[in-house]
Amino acid sequence: MNRPHANRVVGRVLDAAKSVFHGYPCRQGTLLQYRRTPISRARMGERVKIVGRLRASAPQFKAPLTGATCVWYRTVAQTWDGFLYSPRRIVEHESQDVYVDDDTGSALVRMQAAEVSLEEMRTGWCYEPPAPWDDHRNAATENVQRFLAAHGFELRYFPRSILERMLSEAPKTRGARYREVVLRVGDRVAVLGEAVRQPDPSAPADGFRRSVLQLVLGEETAPPIVSNEPGVWT
Repeated sequence: MNRPHANRVVGRVLDAAKSVFHGYPCRQGTLLQYRRTPISRARMGERVKIVGRLRASAPQFKAPLTGATCVWYRTVAQTWDGFLYSPRRIVEHESQDVYVDDDTGSALVRMQAAEVSLEEMRTGWCYEPPAPWDDHRNAATENVQRFLAAHGFELRYFPRSILERMLSEAPKTRGARYREVVLRVGDRVAVLGEAVRQPDPSAPADGFRRSVLQLVLGEETAPPIVSNEPGVWT
C-alpha cells in the first residue's frame, strides 16, 4: 500500500473512531491528510483543501433557537417523555452556497450536500428548562416552543426523578434538550473537495470577451467537507 493511500485509510479510521466517541460525523482525520492549497493554485480535477473566511452568496438567515444570523445551521432537539429523552430526534437544517476567501482568491462551495464537521458539535446538550451547569448558550423558552411546534411536537414538562433531585436540586422539571450549530460570515473554515473551474456570472468578461472562471468545490463529484476542527488549517 503506498503512503498517501495508507494515510487516507488512517484518516478514515480516525474519523470513524471520533464519530462514535463524539456522536457526530467527524471528518477531522480526513482533512489532516491533505496539505493546504492556495485558492489561486488549485488545479482542475484535483482534490484540494482550501482554507479561508466565509462570505455569503445570498441573504443570510437566522437559526431557529439561538437567532444567530448565519449561512448554515443544524438544529437537533429531543423531547422528554417522562422517563427518558425520546430516541426520535427533531432535526432542521438550512444552508446556502458560500464563498471562501483567502489571500490569493475566492472559491464557491456548494453546501447543499456538504459534510460539515465542526468543533462546536462536540459541545454538550442545552436543556429546557436550563440546567444550573449550562452556560449562556441557552435559547429562549418561546423559541424552543416555536421550534417544536413547527415540527408537530409540544413542549411538556415532567418532574425529575427523586434520584436526580438528590444529585442536583435544580431544575425540578425536564422538557427538552437541544443542540444548535451555525456557520457565520467571517468564520474560518477548511474545505476539502474536487476543484472545478466554471464561468463566474458575477464577473464581467475579460478584454477578449471570454468568461472569467471561478473555482467551485462540490459541484458534481463527491460532496465537499467543511470543518473548523483543530489542526485542519495547515
